[in-house]
Amino acid sequence: MSDVWIVLIGVSAGWVLSVFTPAATRWLTRKRRRRALALLVCPVLDRFVADCQAAIDDQGDRSEGPGSTRHFSLPMPTGPEFPTEVDWTSINPKLANRILSLPLATLRADQELGYLGDSVTPPEHEEAFAFRRERCSKLQHEAVSLSSALRKKAKLPPASDDPFEDI
Repeated sequence: MSDVWIVLIGVSAGWVLSVFTPAATRWLTRKRRRRALALLVCPVLDRFVADCQAAIDDQGDRSEGPGSTRHFSLPMPTGPEFPTEVDWTSINPKLANRILSLPLATLRADQELGYLGDSVTPPEHEEAFAFRRERCSKLQHEAVSLSSALRKKAKLPPASDDPFEDI
């Protein structure tokens, strides 16, 4: 009778392993891909945050001549360009959509700034500077939010101003 129990336990253990091993493998693979995505995308987002901050801090330059006007000394930040080898299916589709929509939002803000540039009054163009600061601030906030969400999902440490502080 004990031989029957041993066989039954062995068959049950084999069945459990055959069912749960592929599921565990898929879970571990997805976790590894999510971490790789975060390691590739977060630095791109952090660079975009720095570019937005530079545009926010831009006080402009004055043109030479009798009708001197103030113009932007830095261009509008371009949308982040993400590596092609990223597996976007490893994260939530809503989060992936928000990340991938960031370049389009940047392009729209730049186009709106171009439209605004035709209607602002010289010589100071303060409306254009205020509009750009507002848009860059929103884009920066979104990029920080996305970067921190990715870091949290991948269990990475938060972004730091000094990348070499933990080394």
